[in-house]
Amino acid sequence: MTYADHVRPIFQQHCFACHSQDDKNSDLALDDFGSVMTGGAGGEVVAAGDPGSSRLWALVTHADSPEMPPGGDKLPDDQLAVIRAWIEGGLLENAGSKPRKGPAIAMEVKQTADNRPAGEPAMPHGVLCEPLVAPAQPAAVVAIAASPWAPLTAIGGPRQVALYHSESGQLLGILPYGEGDPLVVRFSRDGSRLLVAGGRQGAFGNAAIYDVAAGVRVATVGEEVDAVLAADLSPDQSLLAVGGPKKVVRVYRVADGSVAYEIRKHTDWVTAIEFSPDGKLLATADRAGGVYLWDAAAGNEAASLSGHSEHVTAVSWRADSHMLATASEDDTVRLWTPQGQQVKNWNAHGGGVLSVEFHRNGQLLTAGRDRKVKVWDGGGKHLGDLVETPDLALAARFTHAGKSAVAGDWLGGCRVVSVEDHQVLRQLPPNPPRLATRLELAQQAAGSARAAHEKATAALTAAQVELAAADAALAQQDQQRKQANEVATATNQERVAAAKRLADGVAAWRQATEAAAAQADHLVEAEQAAWQARAALADWQAHGQPGGDAAGAEVQAAVDRAAAAVETAKSAATKADEELAVALAAKDKSNQQAAAAAEAHQAAAAEASARRQAEPAADRAAATAKLSQCEQDASSAALVLAAAESELARAAELLEAYRTAEARFAQEIDEASATAAQLAAVAADQEAASAQRRRQLAERQEAAAAVAAQLAELKKNLQAARDAAKQAQAEAAAAEQASHDAELRKAAAAEVAELAKAKAAEFKKAEELRATGN
Repeated sequence: MTYADHVRPIFQQHCFACHSQDDKNSDLALDDFGSVMTGGAGGEVVAAGDPGSSRLWALVTHADSPEMPPGGDKLPDDQLAVIRAWIEGGLLENAGSKPRKGPAIAMEVKQTADNRPAGEPAMPHGVLCEPLVAPAQPAAVVAIAASPWAPLTAIGGPRQVALYHSESGQLLGILPYGEGDPLVVRFSRDGSRLLVAGGRQGAFGNAAIYDVAAGVRVATVGEEVDAVLAADLSPDQSLLAVGGPKKVVRVYRVADGSVAYEIRKHTDWVTAIEFSPDGKLLATADRAGGVYLWDAAAGNEAASLSGHSEHVTAVSWRADSHMLATASEDDTVRLWTPQGQQVKNWNAHGGGVLSVEFHRNGQLLTAGRDRKVKVWDGGGKHLGDLVETPDLALAARFTHAGKSAVAGDWLGGCRVVSVEDHQVLRQLPPNPPRLATRLELAQQAAGSARAAHEKATAALTAAQVELAAADAALAQQDQQRKQANEVATATNQERVAAAKRLADGVAAWRQATEAAAAQADHLVEAEQAAWQARAALADWQAHGQPGGDAAGAEVQAAVDRAAAAVETAKSAATKADEELAVALAAKDKSNQQAAAAAEAHQAAAAEASARRQAEPAADRAAATAKLSQCEQDASSAALVLAAAESELARAAELLEAYRTAEARFAQEIDEASATAAQLAAVAADQEAASAQRRRQLAERQEAAAAVAAQLAELKKNLQAARDAAKQAQAEAAAAEQASHDAELRKAAAAEVAELAKAKAAEFKKAEELRATGN
C-alpha cells in the first residue's frame, strides 16, 4: 500500500476540506506526503509499522477525539484496512519507496536528583495479556518488582513476567522471557525500563531490558553459562551488572553489550547486586556472607563490609545513597555507610531474612523464613507485621506510594497488603490463566453475579413492598392512635370539667353547711330569746310589773318578735338544709361524673395501649432495617456484578486483541507462506531446469567421453608420429648443429687470425714508436 496510489484518494474523499495546504486545521495537511510525515500542531500523527502508536489511526477509528471525519460515522472498514496496511507496511510514498523504520527506543535517560521521570510515569499500553505458559500449579514467587513512580507491579513466573495495576489488580500485560525462569525482576530508577534476568540453571543465563510502556524488549545482555541470580541496571541505564553461581560479577555496557569490567573477589555464589541511586557505587554480596562496595564506573574496590556470618540474600540502598541495608540467613538486617562502617544491626526474622528494601520515604520492608513480612523505620524500629504468609515469605516490595506492599511466598501466593491497617487488599496471580479460560471464568462469575444481583433486587423489591405495608399499617395505627388521643383528650377534658364541678359542689356544700350552722346558731339564739321573752311575759302576767299595760305590751311585742325570729331562723335552717341537700346531691353527682371520667380516661388509655400493643408483627422498624440490609446487599451485588462485567469486558477485549494480533500474525504467516510457496515453485522450476541441464550435461559428457576416447587414440597415434618426427628432428637438428658448429669454428678461426694480425700490427707500431722515442 502506498500513499500516492491508495491512501491519498481516501484522504481526498474525506479529509482535504479541513486538512490541506489551503486549510490546515490543527496545522495538519494530508494532501501532501511530506506534510503527513511532518504531522500537525501536536507532532507526528503516524508511526511507521505501529498503528497503535499513530495518532491519525486513533482519530479515524474514533478511538480518540476529535473524531475524524468530524460529526459523522467513521470511515468504511475497507478504507480503514487500507490505512492500517499502509502504516504497518512502513508508510510507503509510492511504488518505488522503501519502507520507513519505526523510531528507535533510546536507552539514554535524563536523570533528576531523585531519579523521578521528567514526564508521566511509564505504564503499559496495548501490551498483549495472553500468557506464554499457564502451569497447573503455581511456582514459588522469588522475583517481584514495584515501579518507584507508578501503580505497577511486575511478578516473575515460568518463562514470563506478569504486569499488574497495583491498586486495581488488573492484568496489564505479559512480557515473555523464553530463555527460562526470571530470577530477578527490577524496575529502572525512573520506572521506564524493566530488567529481567535468569535463565536455566547449569546451562544458560542472561539479562533482558524491556520498555515498560510498549512492552517490548529493547536489549539483551550477557551469555552466562549458568542462570543469573542477581542483576541491576545503573541509574543512567548505561551499565548492567550480573552475577551468579560462577562467583563472578560482570558489568556490561548496555549500548553494545560489551564487558566494561569484571569482579572476581567473591568466594561463593553472587546473590545480590545493586547500584546506588546516585550511580557512584555498586554493592555486591555472596552466599558466604561477603559484601563489597565498588566504584561503579571502573570497578575498583571501595569497601569491604564484614559482619554477616551466612548467606547474604539481599541488599538495598536508601534513596539518598547514604545508607545500605543488607539481609542475611543469619537472621539479621545490617545498615552500613558508603565508607563501609556498620551503624546498626538487629535480628529481623527467625530462621533467616530473605528480602529487604528501602522505600524512598526511609522505611524498610523485610520478609523471612518465619513467614512474616515486617515494616521498620529507618533506624530499625519495628513498626508492625504486615502479614503472615502460608509458607516462606520470599520477597516483598513497597508499592510506589509506600501505602501498600506486595509479598510473595513459597507456595506461589502473591498478595497486596495495606501498610496502614495490614489488611490484604487483593491477590495478584503470578501465573494468570489464558485469556480464553479467563473469559470463561469471567462469564461464570458474571452469571453468578447477575443471579445474586437479581436475587438481591427481588429481595429489595419484597422489602420495599413490606416496608410499604408496614408504612400503611403504621399510618392506620397512627390514625387510630390519633382518634384514641382525641377520645382521651375529650375524656380528660370531661374529667377536668367533672373535677371542677366536684370542686364547685364541695365548695357549695361547704357554704351550705356553714350557712346551716349559722342558721342553727341563729335559731338557738332566737329560741333562747323567745324562751326568755315568754318567761318574762309569764312572770309579768303572774306577778304584774310596774308600768302597767304599756310594759305588758312591750313584753308581748318582744315575745312576738322572738317568735318571729324563731320562725325566720327555722325557715332559714330549713332552707339551709335544703341547700345542703342540693349541695350534697351535686357533690355526689360530681363524684359520679369524676369517677366516670376517670374510668373513661382509663378506658381510653387502655384502648390506646391495646392499639399500641396490637402493632403488626412486621413493624416499620424491622421493615426499615430489613430494607436497609437489602439495599446494602443489592448495592454489594451491584458492585460485584459491575466488577464481574468489567472483568468480563476486559477479558473479552484482551482476548479480541490477542485474536486480532494472532490473526494478523497468521495473515503475515500466510503471506510469508504464499511467498515461500512462490519461491518454492520458482525453486522447483529452477531445479527442473537444473535437472534438464544436468541431463544435457551428462549426455554431453558421454559424447565428450567418446570423443575423448577417439581423441586419446588420435593423440596416441599423433604422439607416436610426433615422437618419430621429434627423433628425425633431433637427428636433423644434430646434423645441422654439427654443420653449424663447424661453420662457427671456421668463422672463429678466421676471426682469431684477423685478431692476431691486428695485434701484430699494433705491436709493430708500438715497437716503432718506442724506437723513435715517442
